[in-house]
Amino acid sequence: MTDHWNAIRGHWKLLGPPLRPPAEAVETYHRELDLSEAHVVLLGVTPELAALGATMMAVDESSDMIAGIWPGDTASRKAVKGDWLDLPVSDASVDAVIGDGYLSVLGLSTARRALFAA
Repeated sequence: MTDHWNAIRGHWKLLGPPLRPPAEAVETYHRELDLSEAHVVLLGVTPELAALGATMMAVDESSDMIAGIWPGDTASRKAVKGDWLDLPVSDASVDAVIGDGYLSVLGLSTARRALFAA
């Protein structure tokens, strides 16, 4: 799957909705989830979602996507290479796990069950 996302990196700026979240979707995250005080894990490095939460750790399996798409680490957000089904966080250390289209990437029902069990 990483090769697929490495190829997407080169076309990212050309993509729009529904492959990237529109402003209305980001506003819905803000309004409905109220993440302003939350410690958030983002599955993937969707730049439109990078400002959500008091702190944010984005997790992606592709170093190329992190380097090419992520808007950059700051004092309150960072991106790390990792596995969504084995997140690099301790138990109960995050308030929310979010993502854009992440369930369509997890094709196996066992992977989906593991994600929801976490």
